[in-house]
Amino acid sequence: MKKTLLLALTLIWASAPVFSQPDNAKILEQRAKDFHTAITKNDKDGWRKFMNENFTKALIERPMRAQVSTSENDGAATTTNSETRVEEKLTMFERLHEDFGKSKISSITVTANKVVMKLQTTSGMQGIFSLEAEPKSPWQIDKMGIEVEAQN
Repeated sequence: MKKTLLLALTLIWASAPVFSQPDNAKILEQRAKDFHTAITKNDKDGWRKFMNENFTKALIERPMRAQVSTSENDGAATTTNSETRVEEKLTMFERLHEDFGKSKISSITVTANKVVMKLQTTSGMQGIFSLEAEPKSPWQIDKMGIEVEAQN
């Protein structure tokens, strides 16, 4: 009995540091939910506030590349690229608001420092948002990618 009790206490004591470490999964999941909340509102100041509180300074200052691909009925695809600066990121929020302002979160998955959030609109459009956080506290978003799929 003493051996079993000692083993149980040793296991609890050895796992204590794991329980005391910050849980970045909860923080990253909340950042994703807050991102969704931000795009549901048509509020430029709110978008700016979200960026300042949740994006790394490097992401805020980094040129943003946007790639838009469309397929026509004939199967041909056209692609355009553009690079924008900080103020133009607000245009991205505006477009996301237009496309996903009334969307619902269908899933959020956190793996290590990456969050994948799927949004679904009533019109059948789906957005897959990949948010990658810095590897340490406060785990702000340092990279992001968005894929949009529309149902025909």
